[in-house]
Amino acid sequence: MEIAILILTIIGTSIAISSYLNNKRRTAREKQSKLLELHGRNVIEMERLILELNRFADRYGVHDEQFMQGLTYAQSIDMLQDWRVKLMEIKQTIVDHGEKMDADETEKNIQRLSDNLIQFDYIRNRLPGHENGS
Repeated sequence: MEIAILILTIIGTSIAISSYLNNKRRTAREKQSKLLELHGRNVIEMERLILELNRFADRYGVHDEQFMQGLTYAQSIDMLQDWRVKLMEIKQTIVDHGEKMDADETEKNIQRLSDNLIQFDYIRNRLPGHENGS
């Protein structure tokens, strides 16, 4: 009788551990998927912003004029292009290690990418004549 209880306890514990690990993996995959989706939106919005800044600077010949925060249009475009390279590195990290990131690191990355989208909108809205700009 004691052996049967021991066997049932071992089986029950194994099932509980297996269920916990599967749930943890599923949650990690979901967060990795969310990170990749946000990353994709960042790339699209950054490309759009670079294009709009270039188009505006070309149209009005203002590449060397101050745009915002002490940066010229050309410097702003260069900064965004440099950030594009960093985004590619971030994507590789997400692909390689996304499921293994701890929850705090994952949340920080999600927040950082979400903040980027807000910043891109802010920059876009600073363009003179932009429909939401000043």
